[in-house]
Order: sequence, then structure tokens, then C-alpha cells
Amino acid sequence: MGAWDIGQQATYVSIFARLLPSQKGLLVRLLQRTNGIVAMVGDGANDTVALKAADVGIAFGGNASPIARRVSQIFINDLADLVTIVQGARRIRQSLNGLAEIRAIVLISTLLGLYAWLLKMIW
Repeated sequence: MGAWDIGQQATYVSIFARLLPSQKGLLVRLLQRTNGIVAMVGDGANDTVALKAADVGIAFGGNASPIARRVSQIFINDLADLVTIVQGARRIRQSLNGLAEIRAIVLISTLLGLYAWLLKMIW
């Protein structure tokens, strides 16, 4: 399976198996271009390229290779930990979206206050 095949299939396939390490890395980069933030879960040396390319690399299991552990930002022992991480990431993203809205309101209020002050000074 070449780069073109992976790119074509990535638009409608959600699970890939038996990929070469370079294909995993390519798939992560393609998903980053189309979907934004990508997390990769792996445990072997063959996952290292994709773990390093991903926005968040997650080493899975007590038998994870030393190099997979080294390039990963997060290490989990159980699938339930992954669910917790995803839920936490969603909460953080919602909080950041709320902060962006508050920042926009403060900016607009400040600009309106400045505009009113300037109008008062002119009149």
C-alpha cells in the first residue's frame, strides 16, 4: 500500500492494520492536515515514527518498547486510562472555547468603552 492508497483510504476508513512504520507516520501527517490534532497510541518500535509525528504520542502497556516510551508524551497501562485522557482533553477544549468567548467579550467591551471615551472628548 503506497502513500497515494493511504491518502485515498484515509478519507473513508477509520481503522488501519498491518502498516509499515513509514506508512503509520504518513497516515498521522495526513490526518493532521485534514482533521487537526492527532493522537497516536502504540507500544512497539514500529510505532515510533507515528508516535513522534503525532501531536500526542501515547505509549500503551507495560510491555511497550523503550523507544516508544521515550518518544511518547503519555504512558498508559489500561484502556480505561485512554478514555479518561480523551474525556479530559474534551473538557479542556470546551474550557478554552469558553475562554476565547470571554476574551472576545472583554475586547469588544474595551473597544466600545474607548470609542465612547473618544466621542466624549470630541464633543
